[in-house]
Amino acid sequence: MTTALDQLSRRRGLRWGLTLFGLAVVIAGSTWMRRSQWDDDPLLVSDAAFRFRLARMYARGEAPPERDAAVLPPEGQPLHEDLLLVEDALVGWTYRLFHPDYDEAAFNGHLACWVSLVSSLGAGAVFLLGYALFRRRDIALVAALLAAFAVGSVDRTVNVYLREHLAGPFILLGWAGTVGALSPSAEGVSWKGRLPWLFAAGAGWVVALVSWHLAGFILAVTALLLGAYLLWRRDWRSVGPLSAVLGGV
Repeated sequence: MTTALDQLSRRRGLRWGLTLFGLAVVIAGSTWMRRSQWDDDPLLVSDAAFRFRLARMYARGEAPPERDAAVLPPEGQPLHEDLLLVEDALVGWTYRLFHPDYDEAAFNGHLACWVSLVSSLGAGAVFLLGYALFRRRDIALVAALLAAFAVGSVDRTVNVYLREHLAGPFILLGWAGTVGALSPSAEGVSWKGRLPWLFAAGAGWVVALVSWHLAGFILAVTALLLGAYLLWRRDWRSVGPLSAVLGGV
């Protein structure tokens, strides 16, 4: 009996290992494809150009001013009050980790790699969401593959720099954690067993909220739909723990 259980456990481990390897290949391939389509000196306009300027400040070791008169003369725009600068700071700080001195061409390449990699991580979140919905690794992996190479997904990440590049994958992670904790296939599982899903939901929404203003609206809509779903299912046991996670966020 022990030998049979050990073999079954090893087989499951091998299948998960192969699945995760396949997911890593999808993310790596998506990152390479997006990065290869970037221009060496992309023409950024509107919000992308504005955010490029902020990220470049951090890359140069400069802190954005409290009030930026170049944006809103003469009194200046209160950048730290009006904007969420988390992604811009991360782009600049990670650049400085690899490049002590600022170079425009090197920074352009770093920004292209950042956008390509971070946006491709959304495929991992889609995999978790697909697995939460269907509890099948093959379906989840196909969903991740489609998300990674969909034309609309790729076009939004080439020669452009948007706040959704960081926030998007974490919104998907928040959805995946929420669905995983409430999936009908998880019925009968203790809340302790659902903690990884709840942690994923909380972590995903926290990062999304500090990265993008629109994430707050998306979370509010998600909470409303979730409340309607729980009322429809009369799943009163799920209200407390999930409300604690979303309320804490």
